[in-house]
Amino acid sequence: MSKIMCTSYISGVLILAWMSTMAAAQNSGSHNYADALSKCLMFFEGQRSGKLPPSQRITWRKDSGLKDGSDVGMDLVGGYYDAGDNVKFNFPMAFTTTMLSWSVLEFGQLMGSELPHALEAIRWGSDYLLKSTSVPDSVVGVVGDPNGDHTCWERPEDMTTPRTTYVVNKEKPGSEVAAETAAALAASSMVFKDSDKFYSASLLNRSIQVFEFADKYRGSYNDSIGEGACPFYCDFSGYKDELLWGAAWLYKATKIPQYWDYVKNNIQFLGPTVVRNINGILVASLTGDVTEFGWDSKHAGINILVSQWVMTDPNNANPFIPKADQLVCSILPQSPAQKSVTYSPGSGLLFKPGGSNLQHSTSISFLLMAYAGYMKASNKVIDCGNNFVVTPASLVNFTKGQVDYILGNNPLGMSYMVGYGQKFPQKIHHRGSVNPSLENHLQQMQCHEGDLYFKSNDPNPNILVGAIVGGPAEDDTFEDSRSNVQQSEPTTYINAPFVGVLANFLKVFVITLWAQAMGKKITIGVNAADNDWDNAHATFYGDMGGAETMQGACGYGDLFQQGYGLETTALSTALFNNGLTCGACFEVMCVDDPQWCIPNSGTIKITATNFCPPNWDPAPDHWCNPPMKHFDLSMAMFTKLAQAKAGIIPIKYRRVPCSKKGGVKFELKGNPFWLAVLVYNVGRAGDVTSVRIRGSKTDWLQMSRNWGQIWQIGSNMVGQSLSFQVTTSDGRTLKSDNVAPGDWQFGQTYEGKNNF
Repeated sequence: MSKIMCTSYISGVLILAWMSTMAAAQNSGSHNYADALSKCLMFFEGQRSGKLPPSQRITWRKDSGLKDGSDVGMDLVGGYYDAGDNVKFNFPMAFTTTMLSWSVLEFGQLMGSELPHALEAIRWGSDYLLKSTSVPDSVVGVVGDPNGDHTCWERPEDMTTPRTTYVVNKEKPGSEVAAETAAALAASSMVFKDSDKFYSASLLNRSIQVFEFADKYRGSYNDSIGEGACPFYCDFSGYKDELLWGAAWLYKATKIPQYWDYVKNNIQFLGPTVVRNINGILVASLTGDVTEFGWDSKHAGINILVSQWVMTDPNNANPFIPKADQLVCSILPQSPAQKSVTYSPGSGLLFKPGGSNLQHSTSISFLLMAYAGYMKASNKVIDCGNNFVVTPASLVNFTKGQVDYILGNNPLGMSYMVGYGQKFPQKIHHRGSVNPSLENHLQQMQCHEGDLYFKSNDPNPNILVGAIVGGPAEDDTFEDSRSNVQQSEPTTYINAPFVGVLANFLKVFVITLWAQAMGKKITIGVNAADNDWDNAHATFYGDMGGAETMQGACGYGDLFQQGYGLETTALSTALFNNGLTCGACFEVMCVDDPQWCIPNSGTIKITATNFCPPNWDPAPDHWCNPPMKHFDLSMAMFTKLAQAKAGIIPIKYRRVPCSKKGGVKFELKGNPFWLAVLVYNVGRAGDVTSVRIRGSKTDWLQMSRNWGQIWQIGSNMVGQSLSFQVTTSDGRTLKSDNVAPGDWQFGQTYEGKNNF
């Protein structure tokens, strides 16, 4: 079972823009991340247990589980059903609450009008977790007999199976469920720190108490309450990762050194091997401390979470930053590192062995988005080897490909979020969605009365809006069947990380809609020709031969063969814009330095082909450090403006259209299952913002930016003639039909007939 979550934001100023351009956005193949976010959050209302509030938006759901906890003298009304059943499993529910909270902490400022719904979703979980920990030195692990529940196909409003409460305590410990609960309480306390200080303090104090219990009385809830937890949510990876995860969240929430010391002193005992349950078989992952993350294993999440405060602290960076970097390199398909995932042949959805695969896509996507933000704040890049460098933009582009696949950019054209798009799963494995609602069937339904509806070939009568199902098989096929639990069952921990991921892409979506409605072209960073001159400085690198200027961070190779020659520049962080400016052209002149500027030197025109990285060693003259605007020219270009011994000169610059000879060129790289295309020799704007590809046997498919001007797709295009649609930052699109013939080869370059 798995879960995820989403949010939606359209500011009041943009409502009309949204209404007037929605159809155009859908028809163009772009995604309405605002709608996806809103629906993703709404899903959690469909999973609620307890007394539903008047604000309930999924109205076919009614009150349920109103006597939960009565068997042990506790009030355990509330919380979430984990998936398509009617059991409250606290271990994955706490993880869901942690991830919802992390989504808001990282991306809440982008959620706009959906932020209140995100906070409501968190509070529904944290209120229940407070109840579950109200008795000192004990934590509720499960509510509801899972074996009895899974025997019946009943609505949650009708439950006739035992609502047994399973509790861990000093005599029967359960460190994993207790420590994850502590993490959830600590994370949610940070969410409410400004809006409800008393509630926040209550959450944090309880988190401290629960973590102390988890650590002091160690043991697995598999052994203590296995009859309630297993086999559905057995902990196969051990509880040490949850203890470190909980301590890390407590340090983030409190800044109390003892929690940071706990993490540093105990991370060495986590070990590299992590055991996973894959279709009932226990399999050891030898690099699990780097690559595993989900409701059971917190290993990769610990490294990413901690990286935020150690990225610029070399004394404490190890092992967290190296392992976080290793995770990144093990995921990106073009990285030379050993992979921790595989990819589907159509559009490249990442896969891990086992069922309910979208839980991996959403949780890993969240980690990459969070890490991209931390990297950007620290001006960090990752070297995966073989000159493959990962920038924050690389991670964002990869993640966008995962998001768009889930929302419908896949071979089936299927949105795997219920209620989003024109085509989505109709027969999901979910008791409340399958059985008739109380509004249409008021009489109580007994244990097996729902079997008739489960076996029906009709679509589910109740739409569980926003539910993300387990997803397609590794060959991109999908069986829309209630019986295929691994593919058709939604879970809260699939949706929870997706909330933050969608929020990050929402900002760009809203700006795009506004620009379309206003008839404007969007410029992000430095990506439009400009008549106004701006101030900067320039240096040079390499010698007059220019060998050092070849290759570089934009993905180009031999600049002479590719037509750029020595009329090139590397850009500082402020201008490079995470590689989005690659291919753009500039006009530059030397100014205000009569000692070094060559008289009447005029201007030079250059193309951005490389990155001038920042240097954080103490020194006053690191010109490429943000926020400095700086051009590191080839020596041949620098000496057209100034004497070489000047070293550095003040300049003025502006964007200008690129003038290129011949058509746009496409260099094909990769392997049969992953195609990378270097797009170059691009005229006018020069910098490419979107590339679509069509094989002779496929429709148009969206490619994602790998890095610089290298674009990628995880599809087998071998043996097909290839066409491309290239869009540049000025909004122009050029279609090049059948550029590469059916017998094209990797390593070859093919030229289109036209240019911009």
